[in-house]
Amino acid sequence: MTAGDVDRCLAVSERLVAVARRYDFPTHVTEGQFIGGWARVQHADIVAGVEQIQKAFASKLRHYLAHDSGRLAEALCLAGRESEALAVLNRTLEEAIEPDAGLYLPELHRLRGELMLRLDPASRNAALSTIDAAVALATKMGARALALRAATSRVRIADARLNADDPAATQLRQIYDGFSEGFDGPDLKEAKALLNSLR
Repeated sequence: MTAGDVDRCLAVSERLVAVARRYDFPTHVTEGQFIGGWARVQHADIVAGVEQIQKAFASKLRHYLAHDSGRLAEALCLAGRESEALAVLNRTLEEAIEPDAGLYLPELHRLRGELMLRLDPASRNAALSTIDAAVALATKMGARALALRAATSRVRIADARLNADDPAATQLRQIYDGFSEGFDGPDLKEAKALLNSLR
């Protein structure tokens, strides 16, 4: 955009939107739409271009709200303010629009489930259902790293009651076995240690 090559911006924006939609990267979809709107304005299609920019801008705000809410909730937990963290996640999930929140929804559900259980052990079934929803959503989206994280949370919460043949443990092992690299990362290390600890 700063180089002023309007035709190239328009072509790149259309390609970016197509690829981002294919792989479910909502931030990149909206970025492509934003750039495409700017290019249309430069081509004198001002009304349509401005409308496209405005829609993309609003979508970007909603997306970053979902992403940043997860980071805020984590920070509040580290500060010992877990009730506030849960309130942030509840509010964000109530307001989330799935195409905009996209990739971050499973992580929000996972964090919410963990916090529900931490704050109220009597909410165990609801918390586990929330984490199961996180695993299912991440799996549906093809977000293997988030599916692993959620499945690890599911097993960690119930590890005293599980053995290696439990469905939750089997699910975690299947997700773990789908990775071919990154085994020195913290999520895969935690999953492996957890699986190894099961009877």
